[in-house]
Amino acid sequence: MKRILTVCALLALAVVFTGCATGIKTRQIVRFPDQGKTVENPELARVYVLRRPGDKVPTYLVKDGSKRIGHTREGGFLCWERPPGEVAVASYMDKFDRPEASLNLHVEKNTVYYVKQWTTFFDVVKMEALDQKAGTKMLEKCRPPTANHELAGALKAAEKSGVDLSKYQVVCVQPFATEAGKNIDSTIGNDFGDEIHELLKNGFGPLFRDVRFGAPSGSADELIVTGTIKDYSPGSRLARSMLAGLGAASFDAELVLIDASSQQVLLKAPLSKAWAWGGVMGYSKGIEDMVAQSAIACAATVAHGKGWRAK
Repeated sequence: MKRILTVCALLALAVVFTGCATGIKTRQIVRFPDQGKTVENPELARVYVLRRPGDKVPTYLVKDGSKRIGHTREGGFLCWERPPGEVAVASYMDKFDRPEASLNLHVEKNTVYYVKQWTTFFDVVKMEALDQKAGTKMLEKCRPPTANHELAGALKAAEKSGVDLSKYQVVCVQPFATEAGKNIDSTIGNDFGDEIHELLKNGFGPLFRDVRFGAPSGSADELIVTGTIKDYSPGSRLARSMLAGLGAASFDAELVLIDASSQQVLLKAPLSKAWAWGGVMGYSKGIEDMVAQSAIACAATVAHGKGWRAK
């Protein structure tokens, strides 16, 4: 009976879900290579993930192995370069540890690979390798990812405090801790920290001499970016689609900025995202949208403190 209700709900919603764009736009976490070159670094392989134009609404997180690459929406594409060898490209939605779909590829240096990503009528994500002819044809119909700085706004607490980070030339981003007593996998804090690191390194121009992920050196011009994950609740898209308030998703964290030399805390800023809308709106956005928006806000807070402003 539960299976019948699930299928009926999906059938009822399938038509109106197509083309809705409530979640975050297609955006890339890692560096986006020069599209004027077939392969920017001839020692690496280039991989494209192409989301079918007109596809249904869910945002999918794309990973290369354990590395977060970016998020796709309908008609968008991701592109990155990686060392040759075996690669597992996977699509995730709401479950950080279980991919909805994956595709294994063997990639060679100085070669381009295309992966088509789409959603079936029953909201099952699929991934398929395309040959060069089909891949280049589909690429022409897809849009590049939105630049992260176009989505960036600093956290309100940072704007009110007027934190000045102009003296810092090095940023060390550390994995976010998980709040004591909460059943939150430590992988989430590590991935969240790494995403902020990639955004600061690739999304705001040459603001800093060096941006790294890991342990700080303690130098006088080094800023530590870290924090705590306090809530990670994916909820249920299907429940939200049926009734507002059911299956609500939420993500709560605290951003902490620390002077690496003195260990002085420069800023503590809360960030909180929740999604409990019903119907199409409730289904269209999930925990990955909230994590992505939060990571951008954290990176933008550091960038604004350094003096960066959107053009």
